[in-house]
Amino acid sequence: MDSSVIEILKRQQILETFKSSGYEKETEINSTQYGQNILRVCRTSSFKRNKYRKKLTAACAFAIVAALFSAANVGYIWIRNGIATSNARPAYLEPDPDVDNSSDDYYSTSVPRAEAAMEAGDYTNAKKILDSKKERNENTFAGALTYSELYNKTGDYDNAALVILNFLDKHYPPVNIHSQSPLYTDLQDIKGELSPDVQERYDTCMTECKASAAFYDHLDSLVKQEDYQTALDLCNSRKQEGAFDSTLFTYYDYCYMGLEKYEEFADYLMEIIKNYPSDVYSMIKVPSDDAVTSGINKVYPYLSAEKKREIDNLHVLTNTADTSE
Repeated sequence: MDSSVIEILKRQQILETFKSSGYEKETEINSTQYGQNILRVCRTSSFKRNKYRKKLTAACAFAIVAALFSAANVGYIWIRNGIATSNARPAYLEPDPDVDNSSDDYYSTSVPRAEAAMEAGDYTNAKKILDSKKERNENTFAGALTYSELYNKTGDYDNAALVILNFLDKHYPPVNIHSQSPLYTDLQDIKGELSPDVQERYDTCMTECKASAAFYDHLDSLVKQEDYQTALDLCNSRKQEGAFDSTLFTYYDYCYMGLEKYEEFADYLMEIIKNYPSDVYSMIKVPSDDAVTSGINKVYPYLSAEKKREIDNLHVLTNTADTSE
């Protein structure tokens, strides 16, 4: 290949392109229409004359476009579909089609939709979604946690702490906190600097939470050791201090069944059923319907006929049971 042609190819950064494609000899380059166009222009070009440099550049561009045209047709479809997808309105911005924006159902969709927005890095819309039911979300377990996560990710550490601290003050006393409680672990995850007033509240709350977590760790240990009477006594005293049945339920289950205090367990379960709250903010205080029903089904076979009739009148059993002695 003529040295002047090679020099032109080098300066136009085309020679390396040919080599990377396996074309080093002139005959190999000539085997493609693209190569023929390049070599033809190179042979008639001079770097001292600007018009030929422009001609070379134009020829290179034209040849490259021609070579890629067929692939571009396929690529265009992919790109077009990609653009259409990227322009589509994210699903998390829309509640279920049959959900009224003012209803409780809309509230129930707001937390998972806000979480989806955060996963997509769309913190602005995540906050808008939560704020659409702000009072409800700040005063419910899942809503408070989601708000705190959002504030923590956006560097608003005071509000990340405050939304949980306020929730604990209003709805969930620290005597309910155990070591794996999301409220406790999320407070621990706040790494940013807090203002002095918030820091003081944070430190006070964390001291109470740590003590509560240690209490439930001890209670876990007693249950594992099958020291059910000591554990039951601690549950009763903890309940007097403000702990919820939702927090203590599993321990009561183990203790009553382990001590074979079936009638007492049945009375405890029926008391929960009879006083089950109707407002959403109090639901957090009681175990779930499924947990209570499971407890009833578990203890039912060991009860007296009279106690069975009391339970039957509540219509909570999931299985038909024989009430005869």
